[in-house]
Amino acid sequence: MKKKGPESYRSRKKIIFSLLVLIAMLFFLEVSSFIIYLVTYGGNDFSTLRKQKNTLIYLTNTDSPKNTTKRFDRQFIKRKFLQKKATHPYIGFASNPSNSNKDFKGYGFPKTIYKKSSDHIIILILGGSVAGGFNRYGSKHLIKELKFYNYTERKIVVLNLAVGGYKQPQQLMALNYYLAIGGEFDIVINIDGFNDITLHSKKNELKGVSIFYPTDWFLRSQGISNPVVAYRKGKLIDLRIKRMEIAKSYSGINHYSFTLNLLWKVLDSSLQSEYQKNIDFLNSYVPKGNLPYSVSGPKLTYANEEEIESELVDLWKRCSLIIKRICDSHNGQYFHFLQPNQYFLNSKDFNTEERKIAYLESHPFNRSVNRRYPLLQQKSQELIDQSVNFEDLTMVFKYIKKTTYIDNCCHLNEFGNQIMAKKIANTILQHK
Repeated sequence: MKKKGPESYRSRKKIIFSLLVLIAMLFFLEVSSFIIYLVTYGGNDFSTLRKQKNTLIYLTNTDSPKNTTKRFDRQFIKRKFLQKKATHPYIGFASNPSNSNKDFKGYGFPKTIYKKSSDHIIILILGGSVAGGFNRYGSKHLIKELKFYNYTERKIVVLNLAVGGYKQPQQLMALNYYLAIGGEFDIVINIDGFNDITLHSKKNELKGVSIFYPTDWFLRSQGISNPVVAYRKGKLIDLRIKRMEIAKSYSGINHYSFTLNLLWKVLDSSLQSEYQKNIDFLNSYVPKGNLPYSVSGPKLTYANEEEIESELVDLWKRCSLIIKRICDSHNGQYFHFLQPNQYFLNSKDFNTEERKIAYLESHPFNRSVNRRYPLLQQKSQELIDQSVNFEDLTMVFKYIKKTTYIDNCCHLNEFGNQIMAKKIANTILQHK
């Protein structure tokens, strides 16, 4: 048997040494990447990073998407973001059921209709995204509270007519549409106020679109025919696709490397920044020339901001009164709630973490809310004087230290919705 010579021994040593150097370099690279990531983006564990990637890949905020069979394809993404909300002939826009099911059946919006019955009580939810969030996270707590205090022996069903971005008269029109297609109800809960006094100034006013028209009506009604807007919308879809493809490529086995996660974060942050620039452009874009009536609506002029504010709060009050009359004529109860908002002065006892995510001193909503919420509160007294069951929820979190807000706009976590559900249930119980 041939004995291995010194050359073979030295060769093995070189290989082992090279491997050790490579491992040391990789270890140093990983440690360096971890430190850079920590300093630049803050500390995130692998589980949090996976959720961030899955948010992009599956268009959901869950770590384990329910529908994991949904294929990662560009056509799906285009459908999802080209018409996240479908233009609707009577209520401006509604959630688009075609996003999840191209061949959907039934009403689409609302998902179904109910008829009055001795077996159940029907509660309708009106409003914008905060009301929609309440339907999703708070309605089960509302039902639990009402059942606990023996409000009824019947089953309680809650149907959502709230859509993100709705402002009056869309809440009113959603109720009218529901009734027109054969729906019935026992109770209507309207949670609104914020969109009604903030979104016109942020969206429609700049474009020359009427106070009375839905939010972003220019983009919804003329966006496809306007080449500038169509190009920017196309860019948004393309950037979404790129972010999803990159998140996909840096998932799986690649997910467990700080170096690769750092590279993903750098690339994704760059695309996110470009995406935001296009959003900002669309928000600030002012079309040239006169808009057609189908886009602009009534061309009323206002001498100053005070006149605009007066029109906004009057519209809000009038629509609430009409909803009240509709409810009375259908032998139903109406409950109107002014939604809470973190920018309203002294309305929330922020903890350190919540203040970071939920409060931005320079946010335009800060000024709008503190100027205009008091006007809504003044008008609310007129609603009460005309027998509207109105409740001001602006101070519902005043002494709550625990986090309730999830962003720097207005939206609530489940705990915040649970608190709101208790207050809403208490109001309903008082009018049993």
